[in-house]
Amino acid sequence: MIRYKIKQTPEALADTDEAFTWIHEKSPEAAVRWYKGLLDAVESLRQFPERFPLVPESDLFDIEVRHLLYERRRIIFLISTSTIVILRVYHGSRKPIRKL
Repeated sequence: MIRYKIKQTPEALADTDEAFTWIHEKSPEAAVRWYKGLLDAVESLRQFPERFPLVPESDLFDIEVRHLLYERRRIIFLISTSTIVILRVYHGSRKPIRKL
């Protein structure tokens, strides 16, 4: 069984910071819970990341782009040889991905 490494793009990190800040303004406790849950969701990608579906916009890309839904966020990622690359952490109400 392959246990993948996880790498996050600067855009994914910025998305996470933005979401955390927004939630924190309303409830610091909720923001901490959300962030811990997000880390758990990302960690779950280490084993069998193929179990998550392709993004609906997958026909726009030459590579397989998948997503994991966590609360109202789409954790958008691709699978490399031994690495999961988190591309974005989008709110579900955002427009579809146009380019990576």
